[in-house]
Amino acid sequence: MKTESLFQFSSLTIILLLLAFYGGTYLLSLLIKKDKETTSGFMVAGHGVGFGMGAAV
Repeated sequence: MKTESLFQFSSLTIILLLLAFYGGTYLLSLLIKKDKETTSGFMVAGHGVGFGMGAAV
């Protein structure tokens, strides 16, 4: 039988990934605010996507 081992990220890697994700979304929201667009317009792409996709975001 073939056994597979799981790969674990280090704590530092996980913290860096979380900082990159949340930092990126924060910077994106700052850019939206600067352009005087609404965040809800960003979330549902100006009503160009359906309700289900907007709710999933």
